[in-house]
Amino acid sequence: MTPLGIVAAAADEAKWATFDEADRVYHEAIRDGVTIEDRVAGLEADTGGAELDRAQRLYLASLLQWRHGDREAALSSVDEALEIDRHGALLHQRGRLLEALSRIDEAIESYREALPRLSGSARADTELRMALLIASEQGEIEPLLTLAEGGDAAVRNRVAMVLAVLGQAGEAARLYDVPAGAPADRRWRHALRLTEWSLWAGDSIKAREAAWRAVDLAGTEQDRLYAVALLTEAYRQADALPELAEALESGRELGGDSRALWVSLLREIDRPTDALAALEGSAEHEPAAVKRQFVGLYRESGRSAEMVAELERLMTVDPDETIWSQGLAEYYLERGDRSAAESTWRAFVKRSDASSALLDGAAVMLKLGFDELALAAAAKAQRQTVVNRAELCLWAWVAED
Repeated sequence: MTPLGIVAAAADEAKWATFDEADRVYHEAIRDGVTIEDRVAGLEADTGGAELDRAQRLYLASLLQWRHGDREAALSSVDEALEIDRHGALLHQRGRLLEALSRIDEAIESYREALPRLSGSARADTELRMALLIASEQGEIEPLLTLAEGGDAAVRNRVAMVLAVLGQAGEAARLYDVPAGAPADRRWRHALRLTEWSLWAGDSIKAREAAWRAVDLAGTEQDRLYAVALLTEAYRQADALPELAEALESGRELGGDSRALWVSLLREIDRPTDALAALEGSAEHEPAAVKRQFVGLYRESGRSAEMVAELERLMTVDPDETIWSQGLAEYYLERGDRSAAESTWRAFVKRSDASSALLDGAAVMLKLGFDELALAAAAKAQRQTVVNRAELCLWAWVAED
């Protein structure tokens, strides 16, 4: 359809050219080798038809000029059209152009004048734009809140996102909602947003509730770990880490690292002795993250003699675990007893038969300067029945560096 044909089809006052129609005219002009300036000039030069018809042509010209990147010319065309008719579509277009030109106060006034002349989605869009400008430029959020209270869930959530960006995290958390029947990943993102916004707003109770939901809804290990981090921060913000530790101790599950988090919490709230009491005699059965903390718990408790005895026991019952030998060797090195540290690692090389453990230990020995022991460990790993050749090659590469 030609540009004038579009205008003719919009003879009804309620039907003005759309952005899609203007975009089509723009591309047709380029295809036909007609400049946008000539196309606009044709629209503006036609003086026939009713006054409303001319206002519609100027409106289409404004859309084309804006599409072409000439906002000042687009504003001039719409201003000329407004001298003929104060139609809501024209006022909305003027508001958007003024907004794009950073003339915010004028844009707000143009939107305000347009509102009673618009209906449906056009009115809703204008209300939202005006409320956003008032909130972002004038610091008044009441228009946004009014819009949210009168809108559906989609409008409330859009407003909530904007309020969060504007630093109104508490109001954002109050408005934001996702139906219970929504997909789990969407509900997980919703719970995360509520947790973060509630933390920013200082509402630790709501943050904890939302964080627990996020943990339960997490679909991947990465999602769960992020939710657990927020959960811990929510309890920390409320000075309630002991409550989280008690929840974990009573059996509340957070996934694979619940035990490690519990031990970490006991250390943070100055209860290392309680953690040690729970782990002593069975640390060899714990995940690696807990084993590493176990050594630190002894040091924090100042129970060096008991630590040495327990680590020696663990090296016997769990011979392929490098954590025990490393912990004991580092303790000796901190005391200046390099000979004892070397003996610890020498015993590890003699005791372990697992190629992966030997290579892990060799990597640590290299860092500590026990090069000959590291080479001995690597050589023994190579002689084992099952050898991870790729891992051995990688270790050799690192060792060469």
